[in-house]
Parts: sequence; C-alpha cells; structure tokens
Amino acid sequence: MPDRRKVTRRTLVGAAALAPLAGCATTPEGPTALSSGPFDANPKVIDASSDVRPHLAALKAAGVWTVIRYYARDLQEILPEKRLKREEAADLIAAGFSIAVVYQYFNNVRENINAARGRQDADYAVEHAAVVQKQPKGSAIYFGVDGDWADAAARADIAGYFRSVRGAFEGSGYKIGAYGSGATLAFLEAEGLADMTWLAYPQGWSGSAAYFNANNWRLFQSALETRIGALAIDANIVNPRFADFGQWGAKGVDYGHRAAASSAVAGERRFVAVHGAKLRVAPDEGAAEIATARFRKGACVRILGTGSGWAALDVNESGLRTGYARLADLTPDFSRRPDFFAA
Repeated sequence: MPDRRKVTRRTLVGAAALAPLAGCATTPEGPTALSSGPFDANPKVIDASSDVRPHLAALKAAGVWTVIRYYARDLQEILPEKRLKREEAADLIAAGFSIAVVYQYFNNVRENINAARGRQDADYAVEHAAVVQKQPKGSAIYFGVDGDWADAAARADIAGYFRSVRGAFEGSGYKIGAYGSGATLAFLEAEGLADMTWLAYPQGWSGSAAYFNANNWRLFQSALETRIGALAIDANIVNPRFADFGQWGAKGVDYGHRAAASSAVAGERRFVAVHGAKLRVAPDEGAAEIATARFRKGACVRILGTGSGWAALDVNESGLRTGYARLADLTPDFSRRPDFFAA
C-alpha cells in the first residue's frame, strides 16, 4: 500500500462528476450484482499506486471487487499517478468496482508522524473527499503509519497524529481508518483513534501476529508488489467478520463483501508456520530449493493443491504456482498467524 520508494517494509520482499454516484457500503442481506456467488478464492481487494484505468478488464477477469487508491496533498515525482483523480474514480465506479482510499504522503518517514502533520493531512483529506471526489459520508479514509515504530516517543507521536485526524474529522461524516503494524493498530484501537484497521504485510513488524489473531482487523495485506497483468498491485484479504471496510461506489449499490466470499478467499490461505521451512521446485525433499524472502515464518501463502504431505503454493498472490512445501510446515488454516519472533 505505501509509497513505492525506499520503503522499509518492501525490503522484506526484495519491494465525470461523482455526486450522483455516491453511496457507501452496507451489510448485505442477500446476493448483490457484485457478490452473488459462487465465490472464487482470488483476492477481492487490491491497492495500487498508479492509474488503474488501462487495466480494468484485467482486474475484472481476476475477480477484483474493490480498488484502494491514494489521497495525498501534493504530487510525488517518482509516483506521478499515485493520487486518485476524480475521473479515475468515476470510471472505476462506472465499471462496477467499489473504491477505498488511503491518505499517504511520505508517511513512511518517521518525522512526518506527529500532531501538526496529522492535522494538515486530515484537513486536506476531508476537503478533497467532500469537495473533489464527492466521497459519501459513512465511508472511510485510511491514514498510513508506514513503519515499525513501537518506542514510547513514536507511540506518542502516532497518538498525536491520529488525535489531530479525529479532530479534523469531527462532523465530517467520514470514518477513520488506520494502516500499520499490529502494535500500532492495537494501540490506536484501544485509544479510540481508529474506526477501522488495515494490517500491513510485514511478518516482522511489532504485534503483527497478535493483532491478526485478535481478529478485529478489516483488511489484511497478504502480498506486496505482485501483478495483475501489467498492473503492479498489493493484494489484500477482507476479514469475513466485516462486510464494510469503508468502501464506496455508485449510489444505491450494496458493495458489502459477503462473509461467504471473504471466507472462500481465506479458505485457501495458510501461513508459513516454522523458521527454516523450504519452498521447493517439486514435491520432494531432494528437489532444489527456491530462495525467496516471501516464504518465511508468518508469511501468507495460497494453497493451490495438496497431496502426499505436500502443498502446491502461490506465495505472492499471482494465481500461479510458485513451488511446493511440506504441509507440516504450514498452519492448518488461516485463523492464527504464527509469531515471527517465537522459536
């Protein structure tokens, strides 16, 4: 999700008018045009830092329902298409997608997370959402804390940032989302400073396993820097407990992600359970090992098939087989994430 520059978490993997269209997610009572079933196990939510309009057909074919895009108060030279434009949002909605948004403008720089910056960022986000995008009330704007900053000083600054966001959002009708480490999200949730949370990908960030296992996250980032066709994306999984993670789209359309759909996705995911687990080119202990930082304890993988104690795996949400691993080296299901730091 974050800035595609020198981002610490990425070192873990190598890195028309909208007014008449506005409508936010509601908990569905029955099938909708977007989610009538049966459900495949492809990720239903992606985030991207470039204009997705040239890739809408590929996204549809891949089964994507929601596209997460960015708000930012200024352009970033190396990411010229990072900010969601009004026209892009309109085209996404017209094509049947829902949208979720995250504010991020160098939020991977520790010094930028403080109370003053939080107010500046939130003031821009609220005005842009309401005036430019016509984003409906009741939907969410996420704010990124794109670093594993868990010391006392950092925690105080993170709290200050989100207290400023809370102040700026008062009366706006928007919900506050937070993206970050498990420790950051647990803290913000406990302090009442975030309405919705999006758990970042890195296995080694503070509180990653504990917060996943507490099961109150709305979104979990399952893969970084993968692709759908020619589009670079990150993949995300929706918690089956929640239909609504702040997404929005066309007026009158129910964009809630049904529990059955989210469960179908989760049902094919596992975590690497142990340190030293091996990804191999064939289901055989003597087969060559595939070296990748995407396959280590706590990493999310997709099971494409099993047999004779082995699993065929997709380790980067590409939909293609990456290699094979022993079933014994994976968790039995997706309900609990192992702690990367535990023995």
